[in-house]
Amino acid sequence: MNLEINQLAASNLWDDVSGFKSIKSSLVVGDIVKISGSMDEYQGNPQIKIDSLRLAKQSDDVTPKDFLPKSLRDLKVMKKNSHQD
Repeated sequence: MNLEINQLAASNLWDDVSGFKSIKSSLVVGDIVKISGSMDEYQGNPQIKIDSLRLAKQSDDVTPKDFLPKSLRDLKVMKKNSHQD
């Protein structure tokens, strides 16, 4: 199941979350990490309680582009409208 979170949520690793020790020394900026967990609330703010994590695999079909903002409008329609001005 894929869950899209439309708000920012903090997360902390309080315990040795399953999988973290095996990847923490090799993590670099830009790595995509897949987590399993649940949404919670702490002092009135959303928080993710992480149960396990691992580096994303190619079979997860996720890239850094997936995290960039994008329009819900059709790109072809937007291009067509921009040329009419």
